Amino acid sequence: RLVLADVQLDPEYIADRVRDECLQLNLQCSPATSASVHDSARIEICTPAAAGTPSSSSVRAFVHVIPHSCEGDYKVSFTRLSGDTFAFHKLYRELKSRISDVLVPARVDLPSFSA
Repeated sequence: RLVLADVQLDPEYIADRVRDECLQLNLQCSPATSASVHDSARIEICTPAAAGTPSSSSVRAFVHVIPHSCEGDYKVSFTRLSGDTFAFHKLYRELKSRISDVLVPARVDLPSFSA
């Protein structure tokens, strides 16, 4: 499981962005029935098998948009269901780079200085 944390946008928007990027990459993408009441969204993604390779080279994964904190932050969790681990990591990196605009750096509490 690979996770993107501290996403501070509406979970439906995050899920729509993931679905849109999957469609642009010609990946099969469909909403999945949520198995948990804690999921805000759950999407199933399937990559096509590369030409000349067995169908087992495709990757099947779930993307969950899950509440991360009480402040309204979410995390986007990628779970590999089947397929090659390296292909799964490639898929994760590709989608992460394509939705990087929704990722917010972790909050840093800086010490306060008084004069």
